[in-house]
Amino acid sequence: AVELGSKKMRCIGVIFDVIQGGMNANMRDVVKLAHADRSPTGSLPSPEEAADQILWALENSSFLISGAVINFSGGALP
Repeated sequence: AVELGSKKMRCIGVIFDVIQGGMNANMRDVVKLAHADRSPTGSLPSPEEAADQILWALENSSFLISGAVINFSGGALP
């Protein structure tokens, strides 16, 4: 995002901790619970919720967002 953000285009990097779906669809329940417990909402986002968050960032962007890396982990700590 930083390298492309300096060009005349908007570019952001988006990081999610864990999304409930895709390659994570077969996670064991105990692993899901461990990740969900680190989130303020107590749940993992679905792919649709993740897409909504990305759309929100794109719709509310400005020249200041270009080159940024945004963490949508819900406040999860490693």
